[in-house]
Amino acid sequence: MFKSKMEDYWDMNTIKVSIITVSYNAVDTIEQTILSVLNQSYRNVEYIIIDGQSTDGTQEVIEKYKDKLAYYVSEPDGGIFDAMNKGIKQASGDVIGIINSDDWYELDAVANIVPCFESGDAEIVYGKSRHIYLDGSVSYSENMPLSELWMHMSVSHPSCFVKREVYQRKGLFDTKYRIAGDYEFMLGCYSSGVKFKYIDKVIANFRYGGISTTDTVAAARETLQVAKTYMDKCFDCDRETLLKLWEQKDLEVRLREMFLYYPQILENHLTQAF
Repeated sequence: MFKSKMEDYWDMNTIKVSIITVSYNAVDTIEQTILSVLNQSYRNVEYIIIDGQSTDGTQEVIEKYKDKLAYYVSEPDGGIFDAMNKGIKQASGDVIGIINSDDWYELDAVANIVPCFESGDAEIVYGKSRHIYLDGSVSYSENMPLSELWMHMSVSHPSCFVKREVYQRKGLFDTKYRIAGDYEFMLGCYSSGVKFKYIDKVIANFRYGGISTTDTVAAARETLQVAKTYMDKCFDCDRETLLKLWEQKDLEVRLREMFLYYPQILENHLTQAF
């Protein structure tokens, strides 16, 4: 692809941003994701797609844009966070964003994020996400105090951009978590003093329907497991209060599990009885 001298100047003198999309059987949504990256108003962007060997036509959609991608592979993986880690290892940008194949960016997302990194006072920058529900209704993520991270994922991951050096220091996503790997990464960063910065702009659009929004019991269980792992590093809230809140959360999760599985257990008992 031909590039003018002005484009070369732009690339050499601005922060390079790597964006990663991980996908698996997302033929209905991935093109919107891809176009939201390729059409960013900020130009110094490299785009990486890691596909889990989709079988529904997703690969064919990606192939249409292959010449615009810095890296693309379609192969089996060990889950969503393993796929994200593959993308991070390929990234050469100063800053990394991750947008899943059923979500999409606002076209000025990167342009709004980059100045926060240029000022040098942030290592993770995040903003608002627009949430789109199955019935078509919409809501927006809230700007919660970062101390809420001790309890749950209070940062909207689709809107997050992270300095590559943070991954180099902290490490990649922990693949033992099926759902809460992003929460473990963010809490690990926060507990170790990584600098966060929030901007009051919509950065990403998040479709409900992924595993974190459908398997809510497993998501809650993993979140609680991660939170307890970092208990000894809690520095900005009262630990006794935190323990009480965790006990309450644990009870809530148990009750949700009971109501989720009780009908099947009852049916099994009735089947055996008759």
